[in-house]
Amino acid sequence: MRWKIVLPMIGAALAIMAGRMVADLSTPDLPHDPVREGFEHLFADRFSKAELLFEEARTLDPQNGEAWHGLALVALSRHGDIARADTLFRKAIELPGTSPVAFGNFGRFLIAESRYAEAIPVLEKALARDPDFDAARARLAIALFAAGRKDEACRLARSIGDAVPDAEEPLIERIRDEPDCVTR
Repeated sequence: MRWKIVLPMIGAALAIMAGRMVADLSTPDLPHDPVREGFEHLFADRFSKAELLFEEARTLDPQNGEAWHGLALVALSRHGDIARADTLFRKAIELPGTSPVAFGNFGRFLIAESRYAEAIPVLEKALARDPDFDAARARLAIALFAAGRKDEACRLARSIGDAVPDAEEPLIERIRDEPDCVTR
């Protein structure tokens, strides 16, 4: 049930993060790229077409982590299949060259499932791949705080500055406002 609430937030965040991972999607002269096109359809809520394109990409190159990432997002958005999404995210992040966004989305998924301890190393890997990935930094602070590692969460939440993604802003503000966090 909670995915009915979380999915719109994930969709909005994905649309914002799309620029970090996918080239200009509005350019009509680009060669056929099933991953790029799959994300374009995913962001437009055309899940059937997105799924077909990600499956095509996975068939063409089973080592393409972004194809697996896209399929994980379709599993959530179209089917609400949490177990399948988990499996697909795990496959995506084990492949070389998978984007930091895939790690960030998997971390967000794990947080939504209250699996904070699992989210922490995934989000740390997202930041290792892209130290400027503010959404991953915010999500890591949230996971650390929820896992009881409040000192680390406070330091991280303060380091984000004003660049907190909208979806994470209320939780980051809550961490920053914690009495233990304010006094440090």
